[in-house]
Amino acid sequence: MSGGSFNYLCCKDVLTDYCDEDLKNMVDKLVYLGYPKLATETFGLYQKIQDIRKEIQEKQGKLNPIWEAVELYDSDDIDKKDMEETIEKHLKEI
Repeated sequence: MSGGSFNYLCCKDVLTDYCDEDLKNMVDKLVYLGYPKLATETFGLYQKIQDIRKEIQEKQGKLNPIWEAVELYDSDDIDKKDMEETIEKHLKEI
């Protein structure tokens, strides 16, 4: 496959493959090539990805203690009562 100057951005899942720099570089290139509308669309996608990542990180931060308690219970490192107490403690944050 030839090309690759944007690290094969066209082949990536922009949500799961970390390619922020490639997206920003594509914006610049589209502007340079005379396609400002496409640059705006690409930058809009970049901004949405940033917003989604932030939302996911915040939600995951609230769920992590619960997931940890379930994992510890599942591996017999804590009893069911301790797991439930942890879940109840963090449930109000969800």
